[in-house]
Amino acid sequence: MTRGFGEMILGLLITFFLTNSISGQSELIEHIGELKIYNNALSDNVFQNERQNMFLKWTAKELDPPTPNPASFEIPPAVIGGTTINMTAVKGSDASGIIEYYFEEMTGNSGGDGSGWQSSPYYSDGGLMPHTEYSYRVRMRDSYYNTGEPSQIFSAVTTESELWQNDLDYGAYYGYQAWHRGPEDGWSHWFDGGIPDAAHMSGDNWPDFSEYPILYETQLHYPDGSPVLVYSSNDYETVDVHIRWMKEYGLKGCFLQRQEYDIHNPATLEQMDRKAMYVRRACEKYGIKFCMMPCNNDKSESGGGQEYIDEIIADWKHCVDDLKITESPMYMHQDGKPVIGFWGMGFSNRQMTPAQATQILDSFQKPSESKYQVYVMGGVPNDWRTNTKEGFMTVYERLDMISPWRPIFYDPYNQVWLDRMAGDKAWCDVRGIDYNPTVSPGASVAYQNFDPTLRNKNPRNGGKYLWKQVYEVCKLKNKFLYVAMYDEIDEGTAMYKMAETQKDCPVLNPSLVPLDEDGYDLPGDWYLQIGTEIQKMLDGKIQLTNDLPIKPPIAASVHDNRSKGILKVYPVPSNSKLFVAGAENGSHFVVFNIFGMKAIEGELREGTIDISSLTKGTYILNMKGISIRFVKI
Repeated sequence: MTRGFGEMILGLLITFFLTNSISGQSELIEHIGELKIYNNALSDNVFQNERQNMFLKWTAKELDPPTPNPASFEIPPAVIGGTTINMTAVKGSDASGIIEYYFEEMTGNSGGDGSGWQSSPYYSDGGLMPHTEYSYRVRMRDSYYNTGEPSQIFSAVTTESELWQNDLDYGAYYGYQAWHRGPEDGWSHWFDGGIPDAAHMSGDNWPDFSEYPILYETQLHYPDGSPVLVYSSNDYETVDVHIRWMKEYGLKGCFLQRQEYDIHNPATLEQMDRKAMYVRRACEKYGIKFCMMPCNNDKSESGGGQEYIDEIIADWKHCVDDLKITESPMYMHQDGKPVIGFWGMGFSNRQMTPAQATQILDSFQKPSESKYQVYVMGGVPNDWRTNTKEGFMTVYERLDMISPWRPIFYDPYNQVWLDRMAGDKAWCDVRGIDYNPTVSPGASVAYQNFDPTLRNKNPRNGGKYLWKQVYEVCKLKNKFLYVAMYDEIDEGTAMYKMAETQKDCPVLNPSLVPLDEDGYDLPGDWYLQIGTEIQKMLDGKIQLTNDLPIKPPIAASVHDNRSKGILKVYPVPSNSKLFVAGAENGSHFVVFNIFGMKAIEGELREGTIDISSLTKGTYILNMKGISIRFVKI
């Protein structure tokens, strides 16, 4: 029995339309089709409703293709990893809300393939022939198959296969935590206890948030009264920003940290896996190298147990088999093998034994299946050779690369430390082991140690402190460098874009150190700019120099060194009066509540502050450039 727009036969409704009536015109259109299967025959009423829904859907069909039209590339085709070409289209927009992309390879050269229609604006064409030109264009269509004009054609020429490249050679690589999370995960690494206020803030650096597309509001405020919003690394968009900066500033890549305590917990393991896939996606998009770095940071007595060792070994197999992480064309290779960094071997405050470390190395270097075999960079103490933990020298001798933790960081002007680093490299050279020392821009660990005197403990000095370390490493004709860290605000070692002045920091955290702290008027991307210069010196594009090639401008007014002032307040908790030691009478003070709003302000009288007007709660006293928390009861 035929019923207009459809046909019902024993409960099967097949809807098809060959004409489209818009503005009184009838034309033949492409059949898309829709198939609905029902358990029972439809009643007349149900059938009429279905027919009307189908009619409305088709008569509402718009005829315009997605915009922009013609399509265009956000990132034109570019070679990564030698024989892989990546590209990204400008995201389209369409009333239908559904857009597909088709990347076409135009030369027909061997190995080149088109994408077919796909929902992602990103495409990677791998397994191409070396030294061969490939050309691509992209088109877009909407859910009604309205197809726009193709983009301009772009070409790229492949080089040698990535299997023959040594990615670590002459490169500065950055430790990448990506561990800051939003409210859905308790504000991890932003705030303690899951409470986003001033009393629970963590870390000594503060980022520049101006380029992040997704941010989460906290209970804090900036000095101008605007709310403080922070990013979450659980959002791909955050990782994309971080990796994009690496591309824009000419950085080669990163070691993605994978903490053992997160591997141990199934809930956080899922987050770690998601983060790994985000990093892979962004690195493939921007042509940045990456590798995994499991970290032995468990200092508890159980940290060296067999279960712990088994988890580390099993996790690498999980990364290879389930995440297929080493199949990425941007996964780092050295000596023809995937790279893995294992950090935390031979430290006196960790329980791992030489036998357990050997078991891990066996799983990495002599696995039962070759797909798990890797080139191992071992993160070791700065005195690994001169003050070796018993039994670990044989472990070090098995490593493909030794990466001491900041061998000259604490005093890069001390000849004793410089001589020790030179001895480390000579020891490695004799044994054919690569040497990859760690450098850092500075450090501030007041929050981490609950000690305000450790604020700005190792001043950056406008980048000169970092450059001195890099110069000493390069002076040894060393071709490897590890920079700690890319996004580590917890210990004040971050290299990415950061707050320039106290006006760009929440009001008020006891520890935060802005970029102008040491008397220089620096832009938020200053240390990324230095990263560009570091890579140039490693590449030989600029001469070896002890002088920072870009000059930090002096600030109009140099700050007092707030790191060395010592204030003490008591009693804590306090009821009506707060006693202050370490400040002169007449010293100006401001007390802020946990939301960063001013509560009281005045001058110190007889070493006391009247806090009787305050309601019960946690407050922050700021005096002489130092901030201290206290509790009113």
